[in-house]
Formats: sequence, structure tokens, C-alpha cells
Amino acid sequence: MFTIFVILGGIIFDLRDQRARVACALKPSVRALQVSCLAAQALGVQFYSRDVGQIFNLPFAVACIVVGVAGLGALSLFCDCRDDELGRTNL
Repeated sequence: MFTIFVILGGIIFDLRDQRARVACALKPSVRALQVSCLAAQALGVQFYSRDVGQIFNLPFAVACIVVGVAGLGALSLFCDCRDDELGRTNL
């Protein structure tokens, strides 16, 4: 149950932060949506480990894990404008 609250909280905080996001940060930081993706993976592992012999929870467990991995992949590919900001600095 706690994992579901973490997933929903991360989505809500990310939606709220998208409105306030004006400038890009050069420092790496963890976004709330990344935490939600990790929590989705943890939820899938919880469902898988709860009923290892059962087949009913297996599709839901695999779906949670795939959504978490796909979400992290999408967030890393379509990140903020950090690449543009790093290109402007003189390193």
C-alpha cells in the first residue's frame, strides 16, 4: 500500500513541478517521476514474490516492472534541457 502512495505522490509532485520549472539545473537531481518508476518496479517485485506459485499476479507483476523500466528509459532519453545548458558552458 505504501508503494502505491509513493507512485501516486511522485506523479502528483512531477505534475506540480512541471508548472514551476523555468530554468534547467546543471546539477543532477532525482525527479519525482523517477522515484515513481522505481516504486512501480518495486510493486511488481512485491506482487511476484507474494505468490510465486500463482499465475494470477504474474501479468500484473511483469506489467509493473516493464512500466517502471520504460518510464526510466523515457525519462533518461527525453530529459530536461540539461544537454543544451551544458553545451553553452565553457568546460
